[in-house]
Amino acid sequence: MEPRDDFDRAGESLRERATRLTRGHDADEVVRLARRRRVWQGATAGVATIAVVVGILNGLPEPSVDRITVEPLAPSEAAPSEPPQPSTGSDDESTGDGDLSGSPACDVAETAAPPPITASLGTAAAAPPAAVAGGSLVAVDDQVLALAVEGSPAAALFGPGDGWRCLPTPELTDLRLAIGGGDRALVVGDDGAALLDPTTARWTALPLPDARPVGGVWTGHDFVVVLEAPAADAPSGVAAMDPDTGEWRDLAAAPFGVNRDYHTTVLWDGEQVLLLGNWLSTTNRASSLTARLAAYTPESDAWEYLPDSPLSPQAARAAMAGDRLVAVDYGQVFAEFDLDERVWELPVSKTGLAGSECPPDIAATDTQVVITSCWAGAVLDRVSGEWTDLRFDGDVREPVALDDGRIVHWHVADDGATALLVYEPDSAMTAAADVCADVRGFGTRLADTGIAPDEAAPATPADLADDVDLVVAGVLTGAAAAANGPGPAGESYLAFEFEVTETIKGDAGAGDTVRVSIAFDGDPARSAALTRDVPAGASVLVFAYEVTDAPGGWVAADGNGFAVACPGGPPLGQVGDGPGWPGMADLDALLDAAR
Repeated sequence: MEPRDDFDRAGESLRERATRLTRGHDADEVVRLARRRRVWQGATAGVATIAVVVGILNGLPEPSVDRITVEPLAPSEAAPSEPPQPSTGSDDESTGDGDLSGSPACDVAETAAPPPITASLGTAAAAPPAAVAGGSLVAVDDQVLALAVEGSPAAALFGPGDGWRCLPTPELTDLRLAIGGGDRALVVGDDGAALLDPTTARWTALPLPDARPVGGVWTGHDFVVVLEAPAADAPSGVAAMDPDTGEWRDLAAAPFGVNRDYHTTVLWDGEQVLLLGNWLSTTNRASSLTARLAAYTPESDAWEYLPDSPLSPQAARAAMAGDRLVAVDYGQVFAEFDLDERVWELPVSKTGLAGSECPPDIAATDTQVVITSCWAGAVLDRVSGEWTDLRFDGDVREPVALDDGRIVHWHVADDGATALLVYEPDSAMTAAADVCADVRGFGTRLADTGIAPDEAAPATPADLADDVDLVVAGVLTGAAAAANGPGPAGESYLAFEFEVTETIKGDAGAGDTVRVSIAFDGDPARSAALTRDVPAGASVLVFAYEVTDAPGGWVAADGNGFAVACPGGPPLGQVGDGPGWPGMADLDALLDAAR
């Protein structure tokens, strides 16, 4: 099939998100990210120079390539209607608080199944009711709420395993925002807002916020919405809706303005509200060189700027993947933001969606990331770090992560037939992700503890390997203990036990058990934090001077090169002070460089 122009391929679906974007700025030309080098403070008395690299080099379950089957797609009864263009907001307020439980405006009907969607890793679910096909999607627990976006919004719930269920229609016009909130959902239209209780299938009328919302999130207590800024140099207002009272209250204004939903993301990380985006003119000129990021803390009612992203200022979207923010722009640059270290990372792997300049959308869980962009898609296995790039005969959009680990999105075929694709979490991936989370937590504790750096760090892993007596790979057993020494509080070494799997240099043999001792600042509380929950089974790489006067096959350690990593990801923690260390893409590269 010959490739078509973006508007030919996506048709009216693209107008739902934006007109074709004009590249106002090239983010790669104006942003150069410097990797954050971690400096570990602490004493180094009486220990030999060593570098230890801890991470997952092998041993995790391999994710299944064909873990998801493709089932036939049942067509909808009609193509989705054209979504509305963004409005400038409404000054009218709906203050009703009554029940809005009218008759459903959709109808669930069985239809014949067309050929399967062969490009997808997802499973095509039963055809949606025609009235909601291709509309807005939001997560409500482990169900997905589908809403028509034009006119009086028809509504239906889909539960994987339960099928579709039509709901009453809320009394508002032209949907502008929908937010899933645990077991409830908030919807805002041009002339009213409403709260859904899916257990009773009832809507409750709510007043409108003061301006048009362009993004929002559920915090576990409130629906927080960010409002459209009136100008490029004006901040966006922020408001919170308490579903128990049905009332809005003003929050501190955001530190910058946003005005379009397709490049505004509002997220909740468990402690703060995160806002990614900026303000665009009618010609898509941006108010900043890259998409901006800020965080709001409810307890202090205050915002703080976070480092600007490396993403396009014209269309960048983000999602929460475990404890990290993941984001993509319409140029298909993919980046992650480390919330603990407050630093952006550009992974070596990236999506293969080159050629699609449609505004992207993204959803994520602990184990996978799904990106959609017109007729193209990409799925990232967060355990292996591998992307699977997809091409569809039709348009894909509105990816949403459900509480049970599933991700869903629409597939709208060229003939208008619409299906919901469901991506299942794989059990092997989930188990590996649990180990990966353990390794990340261990790495964070290493960084927080204060392992002593070597002031004379070799420039490269190979230089260090030449300088030491022992270079071995192994697997952590999970055993760890504090050892007495001359440092403060009499506790200046920490020992981690591992089993040797490969000897690169030195006399150790496969199967030998070795304990590596790391110089430490002696604070017992930090020692306890470091030795807690050592990830048994995680692979280690040890550069050491052999120590023969200690029991149990000890080798002494300093701080240079101490790191952990998840498979396919960059090392976490200190990776050495020399220029040859931070450039290592992953722990396999470090192992190869030490040979």
